[in-house]
Amino acid sequence: MRKNYIEFVFFQAEDDIRDAQESRGLGDVYMGQGLPLSSKQTGNNKDGSPQGIEAARATAAESIAAATGSGEWPARRKTALALAERIMTQHLKPEKKLLYEFVRPGGELVDSDIGKTIVPGHVIESMWFMARIYSYHGLSDRVNLALETIRWHLELGWDSDFGGIRLACHADKGIAAWHMPDAKIWWPHSESLLALLQAYEINHAEWAIEWYWKVHEYTFSHFPNKEHGEWFHNLNRDGIPMKPYLKNLPVKDPFHLPRALIYSMRILKRLATESIKIND
Repeated sequence: MRKNYIEFVFFQAEDDIRDAQESRGLGDVYMGQGLPLSSKQTGNNKDGSPQGIEAARATAAESIAAATGSGEWPARRKTALALAERIMTQHLKPEKKLLYEFVRPGGELVDSDIGKTIVPGHVIESMWFMARIYSYHGLSDRVNLALETIRWHLELGWDSDFGGIRLACHADKGIAAWHMPDAKIWWPHSESLLALLQAYEINHAEWAIEWYWKVHEYTFSHFPNKEHGEWFHNLNRDGIPMKPYLKNLPVKDPFHLPRALIYSMRILKRLATESIKIND
């Protein structure tokens, strides 16, 4: 047996735009926002994929290559890198410190509310994917840019009045064209915890650990459902669970929450081992 672990590659609907029904893919998330994937208005890439889907495809290719080690490994790695570069050169605008969900082919910005809508959770999740891909290829400048992008979007998405990460923001401080933009959803918080631990493991930046504890405090004081177990899925802006909500989530649990917590525990174990070695 080549490895004693399983890579967790799950991509499901993630914006709580549904009630109790069968799980759907990321494409339906965008459709649920009223955003047809082929529409010129949304400015999708030439293959009709918003950045969230590009990121999912990139990390899927990277994870399959890492887990299988088959003869397709180099090709998968090349695919992952090409998709990562598409996100980093077309969707990310470092001069603005923003990563846009939708751009026109080639990276041209869309002058509309949907074009100016930023989804911090998607960006943060995407960037920990990118950091893994670029780390494999030894591209430290790209790794550092991915980590800085995490920081920028935590600063953008954090609600200074009520705490927590907003689901969506507007680049020009308008109204984001996204479902429940001011809501606090569980998955951006669990993905942020993982992204911040990964960032700290890579470069031991103080900002990463400071943000980690800030997100950790909000997350574990608001989302766990102490009466029924599991986590609440979506909270309103001031942190109150919104109804209808499900007490259990049998189709979606093996995605954001367990993946983020399992990966986080792995990082914490490595950091603990590193600390022991330093102290010795």
